[in-house]
Amino acid sequence: MYPIEASQGSADSKPRRSLASEAGHFLQFGLSGLPAFVVALGLNKFLVEFAGWPKPVAYLLVVWMQMNIGFLMCHLVAQISTSAVLLLVKFMSAKAIFRSRAG
Repeated sequence: MYPIEASQGSADSKPRRSLASEAGHFLQFGLSGLPAFVVALGLNKFLVEFAGWPKPVAYLLVVWMQMNIGFLMCHLVAQISTSAVLLLVKFMSAKAIFRSRAG
């Protein structure tokens, strides 16, 4: 076999990021989800302890809220179009099917 040269698209032809850069991206990713995590804990505690909701129902609402807010932040930019609404319905349906089979 002939060795693969860098010009032919081997893995070595890509620039490698340093460990510090990778750690920075990982930290940034983790911190970006922190506000949603804190809100979810507070909302879940409120619904269960103060509003008297059953834990599974409160958890369902909090997870549904997180999924949909995350979807909206990623996919809907300036205006809502028909295709964006259809995409949201497909996303919610897929998550509902996955959650119902995982539980």
